[in-house]
Amino acid sequence: MKPHVICHMVSSIDGRIILKHWPEPGPVHGEYERTAATFDADAWMCGRITMQDFAAKGDVPKPPPPAPVQASASG
Repeated sequence: MKPHVICHMVSSIDGRIILKHWPEPGPVHGEYERTAATFDADAWMCGRITMQDFAAKGDVPKPPPPAPVQASASG
């Protein structure tokens, strides 16, 4: 039997997904968890970068964000 895979994610408008800088708990966090609870999932997974925050004994240093993309003057 093939698994049914759902990519359940939240990101900010600028594409960052690190939650520790977001206001807590916030309505987005509650909606994310409420929706996730409806999946009746047997497992979940995440990538190495996300998982290192869960496995670390302290803060994991993050690289500085890249410079913002400049808007083009032409339309």
